[in-house]
This record gives sequence, C-alpha cells and structure tokens, in this order.
Amino acid sequence: MHGTSTFQQGVEERMFGRGLLWLSALTVCCLMLQLEILAKTLRAPKEPELISIFPMGGRPGMTMEIEVQGKALEGASGVWFETVNLKGIVRKVEEIELRGMQGDNDEASTTQHGQKVLLEVKIAPGTEIGLYDLRLVALKGVSTALQFHVNSDPVIEETKNSHGPEAPQHLIIPVVVNGKISEMGEADHYSFDVLKDQEVSIECLPAGKDFDPRLTLYEPTGSWFDPNWLSRLAVQDEKTSELKFGLSKKLVYRFSKRGRYQLGVESFLGLHGPDFSYQLRIAQSQPGSKGALLIARGKEGSSGTASLEERSFARELKTDRLGEIISRSVPTGTVELGNTLGIVEHKVIRSEPKPAGSPLPNAVSSYQAEVESNESPTQALALTLPALVEGTIGHPGDVDNFKFKVTEGQQLAFELETPDLLPPFFNPHLGILDEQGHEIFTNVYRKVGGDGDDWIKSVQPKVTCTFERTGEYALQVRDVTATLGESGFKYRVLIRPQVPHVGKVEVKQDAMNLVRGEARKLTVITEQEEGFDGEIALTFGDLPAGVKALTGTDVEPEKPPPLPELNKERFFPKSQKATILLSASPDAPLTTVPKVVCLFAQPIVQGKQGTPFWCREFRSWSSIRPRYLLRVRLPP
Repeated sequence: MHGTSTFQQGVEERMFGRGLLWLSALTVCCLMLQLEILAKTLRAPKEPELISIFPMGGRPGMTMEIEVQGKALEGASGVWFETVNLKGIVRKVEEIELRGMQGDNDEASTTQHGQKVLLEVKIAPGTEIGLYDLRLVALKGVSTALQFHVNSDPVIEETKNSHGPEAPQHLIIPVVVNGKISEMGEADHYSFDVLKDQEVSIECLPAGKDFDPRLTLYEPTGSWFDPNWLSRLAVQDEKTSELKFGLSKKLVYRFSKRGRYQLGVESFLGLHGPDFSYQLRIAQSQPGSKGALLIARGKEGSSGTASLEERSFARELKTDRLGEIISRSVPTGTVELGNTLGIVEHKVIRSEPKPAGSPLPNAVSSYQAEVESNESPTQALALTLPALVEGTIGHPGDVDNFKFKVTEGQQLAFELETPDLLPPFFNPHLGILDEQGHEIFTNVYRKVGGDGDDWIKSVQPKVTCTFERTGEYALQVRDVTATLGESGFKYRVLIRPQVPHVGKVEVKQDAMNLVRGEARKLTVITEQEEGFDGEIALTFGDLPAGVKALTGTDVEPEKPPPLPELNKERFFPKSQKATILLSASPDAPLTTVPKVVCLFAQPIVQGKQGTPFWCREFRSWSSIRPRYLLRVRLPP
C-alpha cells in the first residue's frame, strides 16, 4: 500500500515536472513572440518613408502607372508634387514584405514589412523638363521624397521579357528607357544603330543610393567559335554629378564605322534590390552638355532655394558670382570690392585662341584671348582682379600660367569649377607662386587619417589666402599628375576678394510631422564664410495657425580631440548649429491643403542688419489624423 502510494506520487511528480517544462517552453515562446513584435515595432519607421519608384519618369503629355514601395504608408490617399503640372491619384495600397539590398547570399538578406502603392500620374503638356519631388500623404503624415523625372526625349519601358546579351532590346535613339535590375546577376542589354563618325552620349541615372550601375559598350563582331561574340569597346563609370540619390554615370563615344552596337547595364558586384531602378538615355552628343537627365530647373521653375554652393567642383561659376556672395553679407566698407558693390567688372581669360570675328559674350564686360602659349611662367597671361579664368589641360604635362598683382594684406578667394569631368577623373591642382618661383599655397588639403600616422590629401574647389607682401604672383593650373590631360579637362577659376558672408544653410530633417500638443526639434547648420563673425537670425514666414517656432538648446556630445589638419581655415568655413522647436498647440486647427512656410536667414554684423534671404521652403499639411507636416525642401 505504501509502495503503491510512492509509485503514484512519483508519477504525479514526473507529470507535474513535464507540465512545468511545457509551461516554461510555452512561456518562452510567447516571450520570444512578444520580443519579436516589439522589435518590429521599434524598427517600424515613425514617419512615412519612400524606398523605390518605377518607372522613374516620363514625357510631358503622358499618363503613367507608377509603383512606389515604402514603409508606414498605411492609408495612403494622396500624391504631392512640387508643381501643379504633375498630378497623381492613389489607385491601390497593398501590404508587402520589402526585400533589402541583396547579393550572392540572398538567404542572408533581411525583409521588412511595408506597402506597395500603385499611382496614376499625369504629366501636363508644357511641364518644364527636370527633376521633381514625389511624396505620398498617408495616415502618419507626408512621406519622404523620391525624385520623378520629366524628360524631353521619347520615354519607353524595358520589355518584360529577358533582354540579355543574346536578345537585346532594340532602341531608336534618342530615347529614355525606364529599367530595373531586380534579379541576381541581371544584365540588361540594348542595341541601337549609329552612323559613321557619330558621337553618342549614354547616361544612366539610378534611383537608389545603393545602386551603382555599370555601363559597357559592345560591338557584335562574332568569333570563330561563337557567332554571337561581343567585343568590348568601352567601359565607363564616370561620376558626372553630385546628386541627392546616387551618382549618374555617363559614357560618350564616337563610332568609327556605321553599324548596330550593344550596351549592357548591370549592377556592380551583382547587387540587386527593389530600388535598383534606373533611367537610361541614349542620344546624339551635344558639345558642352552635362546631360539631359541632370537638368536642374531654374529658380522660377522650381521650388528650389537660395542655397549658395561653394565646395563642389560641379557648381557653375558665373560673372555675377561676386554679387551673389555680397547679397549674403553686411557691407561695412572694410572690403575692397572693385568699382561698385552690386556690379563688379569681371574679365574672362581663355587659354585657347579666340576665333576671328567671334562676338563678345553678353555675360562679361571684356574678353582677352591668348595670343601665344602660356605653358611657361614667362608667357603667363596678365589678369586684372577680380577675374574669371577659363582653360583646358589639353595634354599630359600641360600647365597654364597666369599672373596678377596684389598689395600687402590683400585677402583673395580662389574658386575652381570643372564643368566636364569631376574628380577623381580630373583633379585640378591650383598653385600660387611668388616672384622667386616658390609655391606659397595650393588647393591641396592635408589631414592626418587612418591609424594616426597617414596623411590624407585631397584637392578642394575653394581656397582663401591673405598675402603678406606686395608684388606680382603667378597662378598655375594643372592636373595633380603630369601623365593626364585631354580635351575634357576643362576648368574655370574665379579670383575675387574675400567677402565675409553667410554660406550654406542646411536643415538636417527632410520631413517633419507635428501632432497637436507636441513639439519637435528642427536642426539648422549655418556656415560662416571668409571670416564672417556676426550673427545669423533665423525666422519663419507665415506659420500655420496654432504652430509656433521656439528657440531651443542642445547638449553637445563629447567629441574626441581632432586629428591634425593643415591650414583648415583656408579650405573650410566655421559652422554653428541652431535648434528650433516647432510646437503645435492642443487646439491647433487642422489643415486640409499644403501651406507654404519659408525659413529666412539674415546676417547681422555689429548691429547692422543685412538683407534676409530665403534659405529653405517648408510645406505644412495635416492628414485625417490630428497631425501637421513641416516638409523641409532640400536644395536642387
């Protein structure tokens, strides 16, 4: 009796133990499920975000079906463009799993929950050619932006059938193709016909920042063992422009004989993903053109900003550059500007002979042509400052020489532009030599990098200098190496007096949605150029009712001591960070249409106020939930 009782007790204990194990396992599973749900919640974006768009654009007069993928796009109900000439309608919203960027090991790629939104977009006839921001209005506010292109050439889509090397899609140029690299190892091939000595420009603009397209030009020559053999003519991955999303690639080729040729478009290292869409343009090359896919619309045609770009080899230097800079300063009478503050005489000096009978450019007040070679200091062209110099490093070892006079203590700024080829293809070296031929400074910036014992050198598009002695100095322009030089190595150098002024004004946030009764931080970075030591007032114009801007403070994180940098003040401006809190009152009225809100900056020096200038454009929006959007427009 006692033994039986002990046996039953043992069975009950074992069953109870197993029950505890099952209960523990169930508890662990539930906990893991809750943690996974929490992790997904934490990973979920707080603001609507657009990831991919296909097709990327069209031509005026077209009606297109567009597919956009992104996150937090639940309840997407509207499409917003920066022009009334583009209108979109949301046709369908689907829940999907978003694939991340993928490579050889697709199993390791991650997926996230997101949405696919189908749109109908109409491009009105007469819409200006260029890039436009596309945004969606969802329950959580207005999304981040993707760029939509309005093209001048005929626009088509790649065929749905495979068009690899054996079966390329034939094109009639000029044409713009909307394509996508969506499969592992995919290479899209296109064929086109050309005439003898025809020069063709090929451009490829990717939609996503992770997509690095590769262009390869082929001639179908065949071989004794393969009649479909493709002979490679050219490979180009030239960086032609600094853009917000990715870098465009451009290939220009002159064909020596008439025939049908083939172009391959693929992704570097075989990567692919949902945002690996592209626009490919093939057309007759136009001299001096930077590419039709990269056209930037003018101030009146775009909702751009008055941003002043000073550190990009791609920015355009014009004869009114000095007047543009003066408009962002407070004239104090201490800067020697030439004849007037508003219009300063510029001289354009070209290092190529002027054709006989050529008219003077309307944009400059005078023109001086080179009479003989200026490849030695004794043949240097004399400049009267301020001056705008244009030239070409036409062959390996080419050095262009110019000379100018300065007085003791004179402060000058030197700005460089390379209109055709950007670094790392053309790396312009600017050097200033004294009367003894000693190089006193260059546009080469050096800093310590790596593990602390390496010098990193780079050429910079702007450098400033204060001259210690009166005299005649020489300006030399060449490539950083003596082994490169060609017709594409064109440059412009603007030599002008330094003007203390407000430089670039950058707003960190791309988009902001405010909720009633809440406030969010807006971070503004202002740059003080060429010794500007005044204050910069930031003000908003026409905020929505119930929304106000407050001054805030930030706790700066501790930073390690910087590594040594040589003459950093010559190459880079000082910068300051301002914090603005945008607050919506609990009873702020909702808005149903976008409302323009502008951010202005105003320089102030010793109590004297300069002219306010428009530095950013916002738009406010509330969706069906009590939210506001302050959308920050980035510069084009």
